[in-house]
Amino acid sequence: MKYLLSLFALLAITSLSAQRLIIPEPPMPRPQPGLFELELQSYKAEVEIDQDVAVTTVEQDFYNPTSHQLQGYFMYPLPEGANVQQFSMWINGKETKGELLDAKKAREIYEEIVRKALDPALLEYSKQGLLRLRIFPIQPRSVQKIKLVYQHQLSQEGNTYSYALPLYHRHDGQKPIERAALAIDLKTRESLKTIYCPTQEVEIIRKGDRRATVGFEAEKAVFASDFELFFQTDPNLLGHSLLSYRPESSEDGFFFLNLSSGLYDEAPLVAKDIAFVVDASGSMSGEKMQQAKNALTFCLEHLNPQDRFNLIRFSTEA
Repeated sequence: MKYLLSLFALLAITSLSAQRLIIPEPPMPRPQPGLFELELQSYKAEVEIDQDVAVTTVEQDFYNPTSHQLQGYFMYPLPEGANVQQFSMWINGKETKGELLDAKKAREIYEEIVRKALDPALLEYSKQGLLRLRIFPIQPRSVQKIKLVYQHQLSQEGNTYSYALPLYHRHDGQKPIERAALAIDLKTRESLKTIYCPTQEVEIIRKGDRRATVGFEAEKAVFASDFELFFQTDPNLLGHSLLSYRPESSEDGFFFLNLSSGLYDEAPLVAKDIAFVVDASGSMSGEKMQQAKNALTFCLEHLNPQDRFNLIRFSTEA
């Protein structure tokens, strides 16, 4: 996902590629030359996926490194059909929830609050698939925290589902993200087969046949692309899956073939016939015999209800 945002300054247009950024406007009424871009210090995303629906919570901390009070836009590309459930920003350390308004109403309220020198944070869609948030003021050398929660339906082809998350793309002169973390709780109604992420190195932990966690943590993080996750489900115990991926249409792609067996929540138990043979000769008197009894007791306590056993005592003969 690539979006071009532009900022007018000194009657000239300066363009840059920006994703998931706060692009401040030069302070008024004395605009500063050039373009200020806030530093993204922290990025945290928590995702709950229930089969084909994902709820994504994103928290970002932006730092204003300048000595100026700034106002600007926060841009976030949304999946098609996404429903924004919550927006919050932190003012003086306290969480303040924003409103979802139509563009006209948002601008009217924004202008009124600006005239009163208060802190507005109004949300609007500048176009389909792009969330546009105007923030004022962004205090000098301060951190602006933003929280966004949205829900959307995953893309699906057959029994293959895909989830995408916009990530901050570093440009020349920008600093890496100090801390970045992603945690996905994945639950399916059918047996969960292949889990595959072609864009980032992630940790995948399976928790039974229909649940898994996926995620990563990084410091000084630099992302070359957005996050993409593919997973497949299958009601059959044994399954196979083929995933193909092409980073760019002009580049060669690759595929991932997976043959998997199902995970039993509880494996079927097979009844066992066990014979315990105990040496009861004189050489086993005392401590040795007590050790043998303890071992036999342990074994009996760990038999399954359907198991059968026999105890054979011997000394010179059985």
